[in-house]
Amino acid sequence: MTTTTPCVPELKGDPIEVARSLSPLLAEYDYEIDMTGRIPESVMSAIMDTGLPWMMMPKRAGGAGLTMRAQIETIAELARGSAGAAWHVNLLMHTTAGAASFPEPAFGRIFRTGRELFCGVLPSYGGATVPTQTARPVEDGYIVNGRWAYASGSQYADWGMGAVAVVDHGGEVVGVGLALMPIGDGGLSIDNTWDVAGMRGSASDTLVAEDVLVPCELVLHDGPQRIAFIPPVELEPRDLWPLGVIIGLALLAPLLGAAKNLLERTLAGVDKKPIITGLIPAMPIRMWCSHRSARRPWRSTRPGCMYCAALMPSTPRPSPEGCPRTSRCDSRPVSALR
Repeated sequence: MTTTTPCVPELKGDPIEVARSLSPLLAEYDYEIDMTGRIPESVMSAIMDTGLPWMMMPKRAGGAGLTMRAQIETIAELARGSAGAAWHVNLLMHTTAGAASFPEPAFGRIFRTGRELFCGVLPSYGGATVPTQTARPVEDGYIVNGRWAYASGSQYADWGMGAVAVVDHGGEVVGVGLALMPIGDGGLSIDNTWDVAGMRGSASDTLVAEDVLVPCELVLHDGPQRIAFIPPVELEPRDLWPLGVIIGLALLAPLLGAAKNLLERTLAGVDKKPIITGLIPAMPIRMWCSHRSARRPWRSTRPGCMYCAALMPSTPRPSPEGCPRTSRCDSRPVSALR
């Protein structure tokens, strides 16, 4: 049988510089993106052509396997043009990299060309809450039903992943995990529920599964009858990153760029607009806008994010046999993010 090796798009240059070069294009279309809640195909094609959405994929999967700091800086540059579009690309980037971290046989089922993109909604931290979405075993796999809100990046995603409760034939919960499903015919549909001013471009809509048949190897869970996965021989840095820190820093990245854009535009225009006041002189207001008080949120938050990112493991290490992922993660970034 002939198999096709996935060909992941190559990253075209330094990601931060690439993002900086795309920022004016995003700024040009930012109003349209927010009014329609859609990133125009021409704009997304320009982003995809640079390879940015796949830059965080592990090297063993054909990606660049870049650091968390590079990702934060890259998304912040995109957000200076459009916060919504940057959030969209940001979550596609991380969810796709997470999917590419799955071992065989899941990887071979979901990556056929290497250009696939993923969105999704992960389980709650620590697994304290049992998902209301369900995966029921049948002869050919699992029947999945449920709705997953806030699936950022859904407009251009080929696949979606969502937290599920694995139930037995009697409806009792026997495990919790993730289901990976294609978007489109025979798979997930998208309910356009997202309408948040300034962030409509993130496409954080709701994924819907109605009796979707999912193969056994694409439902990863901790219950009985689960598929045994073989861990990679060598763990890449991303394999050691705590999930909560990945999500926390990922959500902050576009906000950093949007805040910097807002500050720069405010400072650039403050002397061009009349200040209407009868009690407070104009000069002190202008001085405040250009002084440290206005810059404090940017100058304090950004170093904190960079410090957390610097604590994320950046070198590979051998994979300990039989060691669960949670025990492999480095706990220092968790404490720093808190």
